[in-house]
Amino acid sequence: MSVQPVIVRSNTVTITVKEALSAKLSVNKTSAIVGELISFTIEASGGEPNYIAQIVDAGSGKVLQTTSAFSSSTTISLKFLTSGTYNIYAQVADSRQRTVKSNTVTITIGLPKITANLSVDRAYVTVNEPLRFTVTITGGIGPYTIRIKDANTGQVLATQTA
Repeated sequence: MSVQPVIVRSNTVTITVKEALSAKLSVNKTSAIVGELISFTIEASGGEPNYIAQIVDAGSGKVLQTTSAFSSSTTISLKFLTSGTYNIYAQVADSRQRTVKSNTVTITIGLPKITANLSVDRAYVTVNEPLRFTVTITGGIGPYTIRIKDANTGQVLATQTA
C-alpha cells in the first residue's frame, strides 16, 4: 500500500494588531495665578479613534472638564479659582470604551499680586473738618475690605468693603 500525498489549500487570513491605547498630557505653563487660563493638550493614539478625555484632579479625583470627541489631539483651557498645587492627569477613552490614564502634570496656582494706593483730597485740615480718602486697588480678587488706620496708634479710622 502506497501513501498518496494530500494537498491542503486554505484561505489567507490577515490579522492586524492595533497599537495599545496611550495618552499624553501637556500644559502651556505649570504656574499661574488664580483665575488665569491654563491650556491642556491631550494627545491620544492607538486603540480605536475617536477619543474622549476627562481632565482629572488627582488629589480630589474630581473631573474638571470633559472634552468632545477628537481624532488625535485636543486642547482645552481651564481656570483654577483657588490657590494651591494641583496634580492633573487625563483619562482617555477610545470608541470601544477602553481607557488609559495619561502622565500627571503639576500645576501651581498662586494668589494675584495686590497693590493699594491711598490719596487724600488735601494735605492739611483743621480739627473736625472732613477729609476725603481715595483708595485705588489693582490686582487681587474682590471684594476688598479697606481699613484706614492711624499710623501712630493703629486705630481703625474707617472700614469699607468694595
